[in-house]
This record gives sequence, structure tokens and C-alpha cells, in this order.
Amino acid sequence: MFGFQHSTEKAKKLILEAPDNTKKAYLVLLVTLAMLLLQLFVSYMGMGSSWTCGLDNSDPAHPDICNYLRSVASCRLLTGPLKAQVTLDINNQAKASAEIVCPWENASSELRICFSVAAALSVVVGLSALSKESKKLSELHINSAYFFMFLLGLASTFDLFAVQQSEEDNYLLCNLSNELVPKEGVNGESMECNHYLYNFTAYFGYLIAGALLYSTYNMKVWKDNLSLDGL
Repeated sequence: MFGFQHSTEKAKKLILEAPDNTKKAYLVLLVTLAMLLLQLFVSYMGMGSSWTCGLDNSDPAHPDICNYLRSVASCRLLTGPLKAQVTLDINNQAKASAEIVCPWENASSELRICFSVAAALSVVVGLSALSKESKKLSELHINSAYFFMFLLGLASTFDLFAVQQSEEDNYLLCNLSNELVPKEGVNGESMECNHYLYNFTAYFGYLIAGALLYSTYNMKVWKDNLSLDGL
């Protein structure tokens, strides 16, 4: 408990009483760390797949409609990543809807999570360098941040390619309208797909890469001033 309070007081002192360049470097690192934690969360959200189906009433006359929807719209037939929703109008008496979530392919989420965790550790090293006024730790942060900036940017590029491929591969299914007709009296209304979460994940990776680059710049300025102060 005492150790935690001591660390908290030291952090407050670093923010409130430190020189301006130290404050700026510290705040940039904190923002970058928060962004990396958010990236970890959205990456985790994009890893799962799900398929749910429901009727807006409990009419037993259509027990097989969800099985039909699964046969025409599932991750076996769709190319991830995407989120899709298909609805059917049954004799104008009931509506069935299915929601399909297909994850990233080829373990891209797992790689992105590894890169984000490693980059977060690099940021922690930078925060430790500021706290301990360690030139050696600041150099370690700068060198590692460049490396993880490159990896995160590369991962985001491949993520965008994956989203584009998903849009192209699923174009026909994702633009269905009144075409799903499993039997008489059942009309296909629509199937809609979106890639909002996955596009956000990809573009946010570029933003984090930029934040890491900016953190290295501020750390260099801080290190240079530290060297001058030591003369």
C-alpha cells in the first residue's frame, strides 16, 4: 500500500513539478498507452464469431426458418471480417432475423494483439525512463517504439486488405434484396453487411503508429535536455 502511494505521489510530482518537456513527453506516453489498451479491446472484439437467429413471435408453423438462414448465411459461406444481418418476412405474419459475425482470418487479431502488448511495454519503459531520469531506458524506448510502430503500421495495412477482400468476396450476398425465398410465402427482405469495427481497428492502428512516432520525438527532446543538464 505504501509503495503504491509512493508511486502515485511520484507520478503527480512528475506531472505537476517537472519541466515542460518532461510533462509533454509524459502525457504523450500516457495517451499512447491508453490508445494501445483500446486497440487491444477492439482486437479482442474482432476475434469472436457468432450466429443468432430469432422470430418476432413464437409461431410453431415455421420451425425450420432459422436452419434455412444458417444454410444461406454463415461464416462458412462468408469471408470475414464482417457483421451481417439478414431478415425474412414470413407470410406477412412474422419476421425472422439472423445476425452473423465473422472474425478476422489467418490469426491477424492474435498478431495485432501481440504487437500492441509489446508496444505498450515499450511505452511503460518510456514512462519509467522519465520517472527515473534514465537516458538508457529512454534510448530503449525510442529504439523499440520505432520497431513496433513499423509492425503496427504493417498490420493495419494487411487489415485494410482483409476488409477490402471481404467486401469484394461478399458483395453478392451482402446486397441481396427480396432474393431469399426458401418456400412459398416466405419473402427475402434484405441482407446487410458492415465492416465498421474492422475498418476502425485498421485505421486506429495507423493512428497509434503515429502516436508512437510522436512519443519518440518527445523522448528525444527530453533526453537531449537531460544530457545538457548533466553538463
